Amino acid sequence: LQAQINPHFFYNSLSLINNKAIMIGNQEISEMAQLLSAFYRLSLNNGKNRLSVKQELDLTIAYTQIQLKMHRDSFDFKTDIDTTLYPYEIMNLLIQPFIENAIFHGIDHIEDGRRGVVHLNGYEDDGAIYFEIIDNGAGMSTEQIAAILESQQGQHYGIFNIQQRMNLYYGDKGTIIYQSVLGEGTKITIRLPKIIAK
Repeated sequence: LQAQINPHFFYNSLSLINNKAIMIGNQEISEMAQLLSAFYRLSLNNGKNRLSVKQELDLTIAYTQIQLKMHRDSFDFKTDIDTTLYPYEIMNLLIQPFIENAIFHGIDHIEDGRRGVVHLNGYEDDGAIYFEIIDNGAGMSTEQIAAILESQQGQHYGIFNIQQRMNLYYGDKGTIIYQSVLGEGTKITIRLPKIIAK
């Protein structure tokens, strides 16, 4: 997919949209064009498969801000990332798909009127780096989690793909732990080895 997209055309188009929006005083369209540009610039990453934690965080925040606009600010997004993690290297598009799932399969399915909240935490512990994605959404049963982990197609393929990529990059040093309670929410914990970005 990365090879099929002409990034110069894409970025120039978004820049044009941004400039036109500024000219007519439409701040919302300008912000959306800037967020899309930031998200795709980082996610395509000149064809490279790895980013610094800071870049992945910026990508994930841009994606979530786009979703907040699309959801009319109907949920909250909170981050608590230890800045000492910023120089470490991680797989490109590792965190964003879990945020996407937290929104579309978690908080979008809240039925009791609670306001949705997604937390993204990052910290170091015991020689490894950890990321937690926590939502207060619909939650999942043990059977639903198993189905996601085994799904090689359809709406959960992205998570299966991440697991396969993690196995290639990190072997047994990269793990994902799923914890969920129906009607209360889901917590995903990602453990990765410390690799300094080059």
